[in-house]
Amino acid sequence: MPIIKEEVLNELYSELDKLKIDKEKLQAGFVDLKLKSNQEKKANRRNIIILIIAIIILVFLSIFLYSKHSNAQSVLETKEQKIVTLLNRINSEPKSSVLKSAVINPDVIYTIQLGVFEKLDLDISTKENFSFKEIENKNKRIYQLGVFSSYTTATLFKEEIKKIGLDDAFIVPYNKESDRIDIKKALVLSNEEFYIKE
Repeated sequence: MPIIKEEVLNELYSELDKLKIDKEKLQAGFVDLKLKSNQEKKANRRNIIILIIAIIILVFLSIFLYSKHSNAQSVLETKEQKIVTLLNRINSEPKSSVLKSAVINPDVIYTIQLGVFEKLDLDISTKENFSFKEIENKNKRIYQLGVFSSYTTATLFKEEIKKIGLDDAFIVPYNKESDRIDIKKALVLSNEEFYIKE
């Protein structure tokens, strides 16, 4: 058997020690890489889950907003249809005394405003129905119906209008110059101050 010199043996031992140290470093690096890899996988999964949840929320939000818009559009169309039906019924029936323009008190008249509409455009001339009034205001049209000499009569007619589903109808007073005036001033002019609430 050959004899190994002590110097060579010491070199072999020091080399073995270096290799052990390198092996420990490699194992520590491998563990660190494995931990980073696991953390990145978890972060990617979390990001994917967040993205899926965000997409689901956007889809439900879009559906909700679309249904809200559709409902609002159908309500508007229903009101417009009710106005058209009401006006057709009024035009087909003989003029009632409530709608005639015989004004007893020339200082004030009351009319019922059916609403303000952007898309509704009724083609009714004043010759067809002299108690129907259309006012253009910017991109909208205001429709008013009736000419009443008393707030009491106008209120009764407004309630009838509301019964057919036009809940937004309200009374609008005008002075003898056809200028819109405050309701309290109109009540004073028509001698109906008892309607004024303090």
